[in-house]
Amino acid sequence: CGDRPLKAQSVWAAGGAEEQLALGSHFNGLLQGRLAAVEFAAETASCELPDLLELAQRAVEKKLRSAMAETSSAEKTSGQLSRRRLQSRFILRDDIVRLRRAVAGGATPNRELAVEAVASRLASTCGNRMG
Repeated sequence: CGDRPLKAQSVWAAGGAEEQLALGSHFNGLLQGRLAAVEFAAETASCELPDLLELAQRAVEKKLRSAMAETSSAEKTSGQLSRRRLQSRFILRDDIVRLRRAVAGGATPNRELAVEAVASRLASTCGNRMG
């Protein structure tokens, strides 16, 4: 949280602000069901895998915070569904964290397949279709 303003400043100084806005738009399209995972991978081909994984992790964490707030207020009516949704989001976040660590440690997965797999799971787990 404390390093985000510095990162934003460095992105702006490097001329990447437009790219970051476009990337955010692609993530929104994916989560809202307007972009399929394959399309998302194609649209984000110029973005480095570690950066995409970081943004995917942030998207999952944002959805987790939102779902946890909903769960506490709706526990009585749909507690089981909320728990399953939370669990699937935690599992996805953990998988993304493991993939980020592997990439940071020197692993070189097939970028296109990795992005498509993460995007597909992100859409199905955190997209509007699931809540």
